[in-house]
Amino acid sequence: MRRIYTRILLLLLYVVVLGYVLYPRGASLGEGEGLRWLLVMGGSLLLVVLLFLLLRYREKKRESYDYGYYPKEEEKKEP
Repeated sequence: MRRIYTRILLLLLYVVVLGYVLYPRGASLGEGEGLRWLLVMGGSLLLVVLLFLLLRYREKKRESYDYGYYPKEEEKKEP
């Protein structure tokens, strides 16, 4: 789980740095370039959050599996 947090943190840092570099200077967030920037950065953050939720779900699901345990084989065993 620690690796997932590290990867997501690095992705968020990347999006923040990219957003800072690409921010249109002198433009209002409600106008053309500013609004486009806001939509792109918001979409990027949304994708990172969805990726985090998916990875966390898969990690929790993986912990719940019992590997190598097959109940049908137990039923077939004869005493």
